[in-house]
Amino acid sequence: ARWLCDEIWPHVCSRHPEARLLIAGARPPAALLRRRRADIEVTGYVPELGRLIAGAAVAVAPLRYAVGIQNKVLEAMACAIPVVTTSAAVGDLGFEEGGHGFVADDARAFAERICWLLDDRRLAGEMGRAGRDYVERHHAIGPLADELDRYYHDTLSGDSIQPIRREVEAI
Repeated sequence: ARWLCDEIWPHVCSRHPEARLLIAGARPPAALLRRRRADIEVTGYVPELGRLIAGAAVAVAPLRYAVGIQNKVLEAMACAIPVVTTSAAVGDLGFEEGGHGFVADDARAFAERICWLLDDRRLAGEMGRAGRDYVERHHAIGPLADELDRYYHDTLSGDSIQPIRREVEAI
């Protein structure tokens, strides 16, 4: 968040002085809380993160180091919000550069991508919808349950395996 507040956000504000950065996350460190000002809000824990994301024009995930699946990126895509992120964050997500959002690894390029989406709402909408479609096809419970069902069926190759989709959807 320090990189975002100190190196990226000033470039965005120089072109979009009306822009507001909202940083959500449980237990924000004191150093982040000190960066609060009129254009940067630090919320702390948010129980309904999806609602917060859905109200954004652009979602940013400026992760320099990432481990595991980056749900921040997938959550924004599921909300049909275009994402600007780093190559470290997208890993094996299937994130399509220029399709679901943008990837940038230096501050100036990251800020430029944010501004591009703020300037071109049509493009932002297209990217958001493409991201939502991708999540529905590849990360929603239905397709995952189908894939798991096929895996068990193929692995055990017998009639004793009952489809598990109904049980998974009931959860």
